[in-house]
Amino acid sequence: GEGLTRMLLAHLKPGMTFLDVGAQLGYFTLLGAWLTGESGQVHSFEPTPSTFDLLQRNSQSKPNIHLNRLAVTSDRGTATLNDYGASFSAFNSIYDAKLPGQGGPAKANRFEVDTISIDQYVEQEKLSPDFVKIDAENSDYEILTGMEDTLSKFRPIMSVEVGDMDIEGVRPSKDIVHFLVENGYQPYEYSDGEIAKHTAKDCYEYRDLLFLPES
Repeated sequence: GEGLTRMLLAHLKPGMTFLDVGAQLGYFTLLGAWLTGESGQVHSFEPTPSTFDLLQRNSQSKPNIHLNRLAVTSDRGTATLNDYGASFSAFNSIYDAKLPGQGGPAKANRFEVDTISIDQYVEQEKLSPDFVKIDAENSDYEILTGMEDTLSKFRPIMSVEVGDMDIEGVRPSKDIVHFLVENGYQPYEYSDGEIAKHTAKDCYEYRDLLFLPES
């Protein structure tokens, strides 16, 4: 949404390297490509085949966009993901989703996908990331644990979608906030048209938080 759009507009500049983890149809990938310009680069990750095809179509004319049909986790390997179909594609993940208006777990097509960590990708592509956006349906904490080198070496600006759904095996969002604070980041939120300092909570509604490196 609007909050994350404002965060990118405020902090993403020409020449920067932007990582879009959980790109879906490419709204933030395209915004990132526009903001970073010809001298910048966008690296996007979207594991669902049907969604990836649309992402590819939406971004094919932009030479500064690099697309990866990979799931970002804490390590290399393969994962089985659930594809809930186009209208629920935002819920696609390694975990069983609770979909709006559906009693019990939703029907899904399962598919295999290769996985990589941010640290491994950054090393492989020789990147210096300036901004990393994570919106990966319940895998966010795991993604953070696979980017500790990137956080300490490059101090990128971070945005992470938080929101507690009480799904078994998924860490609560407060752990995400705590992890980044421990790594020297200050959380910010978008409210009433402003990006303001955020105070950590025990339980989160769905929203995007911004994390700026303190040094």
